[in-house]
Amino acid sequence: MKRLGPWLPLMALVALLGSFAYSFYSGRDPSALPSALLSQPIPVDVELVDLFTQQKITAADFMGQVTVVNFFASWCAPCRIEHPELKILAADYPVRMIGFVYKDSAKNIRDYVAQMGNPYAVLHVPPVNATQALDWGITGVPETFVIDRAGVIRLRYQGAIDARVRTEILSPLINQLLRGQ
Repeated sequence: MKRLGPWLPLMALVALLGSFAYSFYSGRDPSALPSALLSQPIPVDVELVDLFTQQKITAADFMGQVTVVNFFASWCAPCRIEHPELKILAADYPVRMIGFVYKDSAKNIRDYVAQMGNPYAVLHVPPVNATQALDWGITGVPETFVIDRAGVIRLRYQGAIDARVRTEILSPLINQLLRGQ
């Protein structure tokens, strides 16, 4: 044991670097966080009120179509960065885009979509409350969920969606879900 003493810090460093290298080269996207809701139905108490139409949407309205749910806010810089990618996604795929406003006002959101464009079929205001945030398991904004035709969550993505995420993660999954797989 005395002979290992001087080598222990070096061995610990090598183990730590090996762990980082494995994480880096594994191909796993660290933003695609595991979620307790993955492969589970959406939270059943979902009732949305659209900002512009005042139409009410319930959990039953998620059935029968692929849905992308995006939690965002006008004050969120990464949300502004990802917004053009959401518009491309909404234009390229026959999916329902639902925006959940997080800790923001209706006036700010109206200004935001007037400036940035509105990719959302439904824009939920008033803002998401603490219970809804817990129900969905969100930790901040932006966060995006892909939901299949049966109302089951297939992906949770935390962070801003960029072109790579749209083309390499979201598009293949959405294509697969649209084909019914």
